[in-house]
Amino acid sequence: MSKRNQILAGILLAQVLLAVFVFWPRSAPASVGAPLFADFKASDVTALKISDSDKNVVELQKLGNDWVLSGADNFPADSSKVTPVLDKIAAIKTNRLVTRTSDSHKRLQVANDDFLRKVEFTLASGATHTLFIGSAPGTRATHVRADQQNDVYLASDLSSYELGAQAGSWIKTVYVSITQTEMIGLTITNITGTLQLTKDVSGAWTLNNLPAGAPLNTSAVTSLVSQAANVTLLQPVGKQAKPEYGLDKPLATVTAQIKPADQPVTTLTLLVGAKDPTDNSYYAKSSASAYIVKVSEYSVRDFITKTAPDFIQPPTPTPAPNATPGT
Repeated sequence: MSKRNQILAGILLAQVLLAVFVFWPRSAPASVGAPLFADFKASDVTALKISDSDKNVVELQKLGNDWVLSGADNFPADSSKVTPVLDKIAAIKTNRLVTRTSDSHKRLQVANDDFLRKVEFTLASGATHTLFIGSAPGTRATHVRADQQNDVYLASDLSSYELGAQAGSWIKTVYVSITQTEMIGLTITNITGTLQLTKDVSGAWTLNNLPAGAPLNTSAVTSLVSQAANVTLLQPVGKQAKPEYGLDKPLATVTAQIKPADQPVTTLTLLVGAKDPTDNSYYAKSSASAYIVKVSEYSVRDFITKTAPDFIQPPTPTPAPNATPGT
């Protein structure tokens, strides 16, 4: 091969190698995506309003470092439930686009009038945003849309279930909590009269108005004491008593006497007021709380209805005699 041909062959080889380098298929770099809300920081959120498809609405407000339910006289919210959700909203990116048209909004449940959750939040700057949370097409994926945008994206690690539109989703629901071993007396007054239970030095309960000679049903007593020691709330109402709450003429008054070790005896009183027919809950007020709340019918029904005969041990059934052979 002549020197000239060698040079031409070298140039050709270089061109081939350059073409291979330029056109060789490469893996595209992973798209990081921009934040759905560019100015959003979880720490900057000062208010939240969450609505669902059943027209439930809950409003939260940040006071200092604490979250409260603004619609219930600032009842304390559980910040450990609020902060993680805000962090997940801040982490939503625009790299998983689903659609750019509004025709799909209803189908994906992120329309203005058809959604699973509508989350409206206010930032410290005064800016407001709305996030629509819709259906979940798969694990770790939920359709989301920012207000004023047609684009719908998939969000990871966020679901509508984490954004409940009822107060119970955002608070600690313990309303009355008494250590049962420290309870030494329990008095319940309802329309039928008064039940007075007293614990003796051995730890056994007695009922003062049990008919003479009637055996006490200890399991029924234990159940009643347990209910009085642990009452959970459905939702807080506020601090101001209203006539419709029925607390001026309660259906039941429950008074517990409490004696911690090396401490004086204290009392805690729970008033059970009127029933709300819209949800079958009852209004209640504990002397240990400034707030009136709603509680479930199940949690207070025994306080309203139980009478002394309900705590009499039923007789043991007499075994039927063995059948006579041949009969």
